[in-house]
Amino acid sequence: MRKIVKGLSVLVLMLALVAGVMQGQDTSMSTGTIVCDESLITDLYIAQRYFDFGRLNDQWMQSGFSTLDLSQFDYGQYAPLFNNWSGMSTTSSPLWTEEQQNSVSGWMTLDDATFQSNLSSMYPAGTDTTTLSTLNPSTSIVDEPAECATLRSQLNRFFRVVAFQDLSPTGGLNSNLQLTPAAEATVETSG
Repeated sequence: MRKIVKGLSVLVLMLALVAGVMQGQDTSMSTGTIVCDESLITDLYIAQRYFDFGRLNDQWMQSGFSTLDLSQFDYGQYAPLFNNWSGMSTTSSPLWTEEQQNSVSGWMTLDDATFQSNLSSMYPAGTDTTTLSTLNPSTSIVDEPAECATLRSQLNRFFRVVAFQDLSPTGGLNSNLQLTPAAEATVETSG
């Protein structure tokens, strides 16, 4: 009988300790309820951390272009990364100039045909696009929530905009979505 009482006492003590630890846990890592696959959440983190996607998405939400509330997603094991970055990003200045933000927003709001046409027009002169492979478009994952499919689509377009800005003759995103003549480079010689 003593063994049973002693065993129950230890069990009650352990439960009390676990309950105390759980109450004292940091709840700032709480996340949303929509669960997407790990690679999508990793892409979201990279877009937010290195390209300020969250701040841009907030602007798009205010203008009515996007209805994607990023706080609705469950960041899973990446929650500490998002929380750490979000604490730092509220005190930092935007990564994009106003002109770049407007340009990215312009690209993001284009219909698919116009978007593709503008991307195609950015290839350097003389590029034979008929020799380039056409990659398969990204697809949604079977049975994923609609919000995850929307996030995947927006991130894919966002990364394409960021990538194709390297083809711009000015070395950055053009706000008018047209090619502009590149400034002639001058080589400085020392000495």
